[in-house]
This record gives sequence, structure tokens and C-alpha cells, in this order.
Amino acid sequence: MNNEYINVGKKILKKLINNGFEAYFVGEAVRDSILHNTIKRVDITTSAYISAIKKIFDDCYIQDVNEISIVLDYEDYSFYIQTFRVLETNDKNSFLSKHYSKNLLDDLTSRDFSINAVAMSHSGKLTDALHGYDDIMKKRINHIGNAKIKFSNNPELMIKAFALMSELNYRLTNRTKNAINRRRKYLLTCDMSLYIDDFQKIFNSKYSKNAILMMNKTNIDMVLPLFKKVIRRLGSHYKPVNFEEVLLMAFVLNGKIDLRYADYITDMNVFNKIFDLALQNRLCEYDDLTLYTNGLEICLEANYINFVLGRCPKKDKKIRKQWSMLPIKSIKDLQYSNRDVAELIDTTDESFVNDILEDVAITIVSGEIHNSYHEIQSMVIKLLKKNNMNYKFGGGYDSVPSEFITKTKMYEEKEDDYYEYGNTSNQYYDPYPQNNYGDFSNQKNSNNRVEELEQLIREQARQIREQNRRLQEAENYKRNKDIDKIMDTINNNDQIKELVKDSDDFKGQLHKFLSDYMKDEEDS
Repeated sequence: MNNEYINVGKKILKKLINNGFEAYFVGEAVRDSILHNTIKRVDITTSAYISAIKKIFDDCYIQDVNEISIVLDYEDYSFYIQTFRVLETNDKNSFLSKHYSKNLLDDLTSRDFSINAVAMSHSGKLTDALHGYDDIMKKRINHIGNAKIKFSNNPELMIKAFALMSELNYRLTNRTKNAINRRRKYLLTCDMSLYIDDFQKIFNSKYSKNAILMMNKTNIDMVLPLFKKVIRRLGSHYKPVNFEEVLLMAFVLNGKIDLRYADYITDMNVFNKIFDLALQNRLCEYDDLTLYTNGLEICLEANYINFVLGRCPKKDKKIRKQWSMLPIKSIKDLQYSNRDVAELIDTTDESFVNDILEDVAITIVSGEIHNSYHEIQSMVIKLLKKNNMNYKFGGGYDSVPSEFITKTKMYEEKEDDYYEYGNTSNQYYDPYPQNNYGDFSNQKNSNNRVEELEQLIREQARQIREQNRRLQEAENYKRNKDIDKIMDTINNNDQIKELVKDSDDFKGQLHKFLSDYMKDEEDS
């Protein structure tokens, strides 16, 4: 158990008590203390108002959460501190609002589940009015109070119950399970932002299988339209998946990416590639070019997504074996370097050089040429001529015998495809027979092969443009969300609000600043 974290928290409790207030540990920290687990978060409930807490700890960094909650940084730890609260109801038992209270019992009764409603003093004494200790020891999740009030006014707590199952390996009591089954419809009107963090925990925690099976039993998937088929599939054919994989499955089934979840995607570019591949190739029959352009990990992940969805078998071994047999895995494996291309055209434009080499790499993976210095050089020159680029015969050709230079010049002047040598043994002297260029006289219709290759390159370019478009949409979406958060902060702070005379004009300037900043970052 992380005693240092809780010991520092005791200093906060004592400081509040010495100033005339009640203060207790509550929630996750108490539960972990009872179970002798590592303490990852410490919540404190107190009779002190937020203004009093800020005055007592005026030399510490404090972040506002809401009108009754703050996060206090104290001796290298963060503490979540909340003023005692009470839920007020009218005669019809419908929820009205949260209010301050001077009573610890009121605060405990207002909490979500009994396992989070055990209070602990700085001396370690427990206050357990709602039998939370028994539920902790028996690994039960039991909601507090009237289910109709609890779940109709806070439907996100239903998702939190499953998150606790997944994290703790606890079970729902029959009382809570039946209540969720009856009240699940309230989730349809619940803002996603209220439960998305807990929804993520369901799939990213250790005991996700039990939680997902219970989600099926309570029919919670029926009120989560985007995830309905995914949850149902995992409930009947469970496979371990993280939240990003759940998003991928949901988006593949839906046919498009929902950018509302962009903040929960680690790398949007990689995510887009996996999505495209899983959507377009559901049987996961990858040719060498697909495997090369996407990379091993993306192909494996796209296969896993379709495997979990029941669309194809798991093909890890086949894909890895095919990957191992590729002639190259990246342009770094080419027998021709960036420097060779740069010297040939006398440029320092790395982007252009890499584009040239990527085109070469695709032809090698497609089997059109071998990964040899001279074949690559010939193709590079072909590509440069096609793009009306000037080049010189220095650099890479300087170390090659004059016979090969003559052969290469004659070869480039031919109007038909550069792979088609004819009878090479009779027409040209080859000073490097060990390179094994192959019998090009047996290759048929080489012009068609070039056309097919160009079509493949165009298709790859189209996919890259589409991925870039979606990535740009995601970036714009995130930037707009960031700006909205900044504006909300300004509007909620009277001192800052006075400095911003025209909020619309300031928002526009902020948008321009962030756009220019991101553009400068890309250019650099």
C-alpha cells in the first residue's frame, strides 16, 4: 500500500480540523486501504466551503472542478477535496439539486455506491452508515438510495457500475442489476461526456469480460446504438479488446469514423489506416503491396478487428510469414540511398527524394525490379525523365564501368518499358552477372505492367489523401474543442472576462493563432 500518499493526506485532514472543520478520507482511497491495495487516488470530504479551503491552502496550487470540488496539489500529490453535500428532493421524490451540508451522513447518503460511501478519519477510524464495508469485503456493487431517483437523474452511474466491475472484479447485487435493466432507457438522453471515461475503463481494465457479459444481461447495449453490435458480439464471443479497438469495430460496422471520440484515439493517422484496411478488406487477404504500404502492425490489427467481429479467421502466422518474405520492409532496406538520389538530381529536398524512393520500393515489392543498385538507378532516371526533371550522369554512375553506362543510355532511349531488354545476352555486355537481373525476355506486355503499377501508385495516393483529409478533420475538431474550453474558462472567470472586451473577436484571433501555430509546426 502507498502509505506515503495517505500519510500526506492526513496532514491535509489535520490542517482542516485545526481550522475548525470536519474532514475525512472517502471513496477509492478508503476501499484500497481496507483491501491493502496500492492507493492511486485520494478523495477528501469536509465541512469546509471551497473558499475556506483555498484560504487555508493559499500557498498551494488549486484547480477548480465545480462549485463544491477542487483538486489540491500538496507535497507532490494531488487530492480531490469536496464540501459535504446533500441531495434535496421534493414531495414526489424527484431530484432537484445538490446543496452544502454540515453533516457527514448527508454526504455519504448522497454518494453513488455503498463501496464509495465509507469515510475514514485521519486516525483510521471508519464511519460506515450504509454497510459499504460489508459490500467491499463481499465484492458487491450496490447503489445507494432510490433507484428511480438515482438512475433517472444520474444515468451515467449505470456505466460507472460496469466500470467498477471491470476494475475490481466485483459483481452487481440483484437489486442494482434489476434497477439498471429497468432504468437503462435514461442513458439515451444522457450526454456522452458524462460517462465516456467510465465507458473507456470497462474495456481497458483487467476484468472487462465479466462487465461485458453483465452489460448483455442487463441489455445496456440497447441504449448505446453505436456500440450495440460490438457489445453483443463480445458478449457472445468474447475476445480481449481495448477501447480503441472497440471504437474501430464500431466504426467499421458503421462505415465511418465518429470524430466525437477523437480525444480517445492515440494516433489518428494510424487509426485511419487500420480503419480503412479493416473496412475495405474484411477477409484480410493481403497482397505484398498492401502489406508493405500499411506495415506489419497495422495489418495485424486490421485482421484482429475483423477476427473479433467474426468476419475472418485470425491470420497472425500467415501475415508474419508473408511479411518476413517481402524483399524489403521499408526504403531503408533499398540498395540505393537518399544520398544517391540527391546527388543524381543535386537536391536537398528530402521529401521529394523519399517520394522517389517510395515509388521505387513499390515496384520492388510488386516484383517489377530487383533490389539492386543498378536496377534502382535506372528506374530513378526513368521516373525523373517522366517528370521532366534534370539529372546528371555523375554520382552513382561514376563507379560503374563505361560499358554499363553505354548500356544504360541505350536502354533509357528505348520507347518501350524499361524492363524489356530483349535478348540481353546478344545485345549487351553485362559486367555484373552475379546480380541476377533475371530473364526479362520472358516478361510479357511490360507496358501493361507499368500501367498497373501506376494505377496502384495512384490508388495509394488517393488513400493517403483520404487519410490526410480525415486527419485534418480530427485536428480541426480538437482545435475547436480546445478553443471552446478556453472560452468557457474565460466566461466563468470575471477577472479574465473583463480583459476580453469582444469575446467573438478574441475567439477568432485565438483560432487564427492556433491555426498559424500548427502550420508553423508542420513547416518546421
